[in-house]
Amino acid sequence: MVSAFQYKLYNFVKTKNLTAIKKLLFLVLGAFFGISVHAQSTVYFTSEISAESLVKIYQALGVTPQGKVAIKISTGESMQSNYLKPELIKNLVEETNAMLVECNTMYSGNRSSTASHKKAIAQRGFNDIAQVDIMDEKGEMEIPMTDTTHLKVNIVGSRLANYDFMINLAHFKGHTMGGFGGVIKNQSIGGASRR
Repeated sequence: MVSAFQYKLYNFVKTKNLTAIKKLLFLVLGAFFGISVHAQSTVYFTSEISAESLVKIYQALGVTPQGKVAIKISTGESMQSNYLKPELIKNLVEETNAMLVECNTMYSGNRSSTASHKKAIAQRGFNDIAQVDIMDEKGEMEIPMTDTTHLKVNIVGSRLANYDFMINLAHFKGHTMGGFGGVIKNQSIGGASRR
């Protein structure tokens, strides 16, 4: 739902001669403030970045996953790129008895094919803490969209259907294609097929 504030801000931005980045900034801020007016979120914070504190935050949610559990991660573009290290997420993987999941990337790089992606996963040590499922390795499936303004279907890795519960672990970062990356990008682009 678009608030009156968001609508006015959109019309203001549309009529001004602003650079694209300024327009994007205004619209992102508008979306943020519009959402914050309509919904209150509980935010969990820890100043301790450790495998133990990650499990404590998960436990604070009071959620018990049922069925087959997936943890959606990004395995990183290179050994030097940003990604959540296996030693940080290992305890949560064990706590939830989860499988790590990922999809091949649409852009070129060391995760654009299943063979190179599996090699990258092994190099970064993810195979040492859990099985890793590349969900689009064997194909894709279409999920119908409720709001079809921009998309009729979302095309995702076919093995997404194998999971009953998904935990999304993402790091916040600047991103050349998305502007910035976090859990929404990790779930939407990171779960999409190459098509």
